[in-house]
Order: sequence, then C-alpha cells, then structure tokens
Amino acid sequence: MYLKQLLNLDVYTQNGQYLGKIIDLEIDADTGHIITYIVKSSNVVKNLFQEKLLINSSKVISISNEKMMVEDASIPAGEAMPSPAQ
Repeated sequence: MYLKQLLNLDVYTQNGQYLGKIIDLEIDADTGHIITYIVKSSNVVKNLFQEKLLINSSKVISISNEKMMVEDASIPAGEAMPSPAQ
C-alpha cells in the first residue's frame, strides 16, 4: 500500500470503535518498515486522549483500502470509549 493510500485512512479497534484518521507515519530509515502510525483522534476520543494517538505497527490487525483495524489493547486500559448508545 502506498503512503498516499494510508494518509487519512480511518482507524478502528477490533470492537469497531472509531479512533480517527492516519495523518503521519514513523518509518525505520534503515529498513523502510513502518514503526508507528500517527492517528489524529476523532472528536469522541479527544476528550480521553491527546489529540494524536501513536499506534505501534505490531498492534495493527489489518489494513484495507477502507480502514485499518488495530487491537483493542492499543487504547490504554481504563480509558475505553463509551459506546455510541450511551
């Protein structure tokens, strides 16, 4: 996948919670591999976390043209987002 395709890609947890959009990447200069995805938090998440989330590439479950899915544990424990019905 190209950088252009990754930027602004929606990011969700396994449970379907929307985290935000990818705005930047940290890349290992020696290997060219992505180390960290930098995600701009959604409005729901901003109140609980900093404006930007750093997601280690090891936490990524899948990436498609529509979204990136990360492990639920990517969000710090005790700071789970409320479900939309609440």
